[in-house]
Amino acid sequence: MLKKIAKERLVVVVTHDTSLAAVYADRLIQLAYGTIESDQKKDVLTRKKQNLRQAPERESYR
Repeated sequence: MLKKIAKERLVVVVTHDTSLAAVYADRLIQLAYGTIESDQKKDVLTRKKQNLRQAPERESYR
């Protein structure tokens, strides 16, 4: 429903669930203590996530 509304209007959603936000958002702005910590478009976040998946796994130090 929000995607349909967003075609004609600006939609702002406030959530603590970053995984859910990443699924639906075109842009994510993260705030901490009233200041902007990060502001990224979804394509940048998607590329970062793909790079993390491709990174070699680290050896456990237990």
